[in-house]
Amino acid sequence: MLFNEVKLTVSIEDPRNVERRRLLGIDDEDAPTRDELAAVLVEVSEGKIPKDHVDTQMLPEEITQWPNLELNHAFWFCSYVAL
Repeated sequence: MLFNEVKLTVSIEDPRNVERRRLLGIDDEDAPTRDELAAVLVEVSEGKIPKDHVDTQMLPEEITQWPNLELNHAFWFCSYVAL
């Protein structure tokens, strides 16, 4: 998967999650937006250290939940982001 594909995938919210949160009445004002997660991804790819640690922690959690992702790639990325 190319970087721009990963960035696009991070930017798009799963409609099932949106509907589930709507039905359950879950609205976390402090949760990062999809665009904020994509911005963290770009910062990390540029070798910068993201300022928002919540976004930095949520990004690896998001990516490791993707189906058909090779675990060794996910582990490498998550380790890199955690630095």
